[in-house]
Amino acid sequence: MKPRESTATDKAWRDQVKAYITALAWNPARLTGEQLDSVQNFAGSLPPVKRQVTNIRTKHRREDYEEVIRQIRVLVKDTAKKLQATNDRLHAERPEDIPPEEDSNIISKFA
Repeated sequence: MKPRESTATDKAWRDQVKAYITALAWNPARLTGEQLDSVQNFAGSLPPVKRQVTNIRTKHRREDYEEVIRQIRVLVKDTAKKLQATNDRLHAERPEDIPPEEDSNIISKFA
């Protein structure tokens, strides 16, 4: 497997993080510090990340643990950016965003 290749577990993790942000109706592009902390805590509690973080916290140096937490924060921000891009794309494709057709094409039964 290529190092940058995403696995099904990675995709499931990202989907859960996106669902969490969406369920709380937060703007992924403008997460406040408190919201970002909340999402990060949620993301860190999901399997298999939780198991890995616990293992690193107990068996490795404090600096290693802090680096893992920093990397989770980066992944959360990246996931939020991708969610925002998806939302923007879906919003742009919505038919209701297209101006209504002119009523001149409608033929009245009373005419």
